[in-house]
Amino acid sequence: MLKKIFLICFFSQSLIFAQINISRISIDFNYIKNYQFIENYRYSFSPEFKLGGKLFSDKYEWEIFILYWNDGINKPLNGVVDYTTFNYSDYTFGSNIYFFPFKKGFQLLFNGGLAYKHIIQKYISGSQTGNPIDNRFYNILSLDLGCGIGQELNSTIRIRAEFNVFISLLGDTTNIDEFNNSSVKFGFDYSLQ
Repeated sequence: MLKKIFLICFFSQSLIFAQINISRISIDFNYIKNYQFIENYRYSFSPEFKLGGKLFSDKYEWEIFILYWNDGINKPLNGVVDYTTFNYSDYTFGSNIYFFPFKKGFQLLFNGGLAYKHIIQKYISGSQTGNPIDNRFYNILSLDLGCGIGQELNSTIRIRAEFNVFISLLGDTTNIDEFNNSSVKFGFDYSLQ
């Protein structure tokens, strides 16, 4: 019994005094799959801003992030007959934990976390009934999984290339699978320490 109490106390103290800090700011440039179904309009550019730091050890890092994209469609899509055209935009807020198996030199990385997506579907033109369609708003909780590579350029700057997938878990729509998406990103990390 005493051994169990000791282990519980040791573990809780380790968590309290773990080296969690804010030690990095980052900017990523995403090429992200949006929610359009027409091939030439399926991807958008998205900036992403991050704040993070070390989590428990040098091999783990945490982050919180915000990203925004808009598919840029503001007129009917040419060449698509009887197609209802929408403009989609997405505000995503989330947090991730990164794992770096090898922290020196060339780095392999894995990440996972949760993201909240606020999606705006704005009606542009067309409909099967001929009547305009109301704009819609969706709120989706998604699982964010990714992998990539990184390289420290010096003691303060690291560059990264990643592939991420957003898998929709919960949301206020029955067509939740329509809001799965993925991205390829290139990022810069600046160390505050």
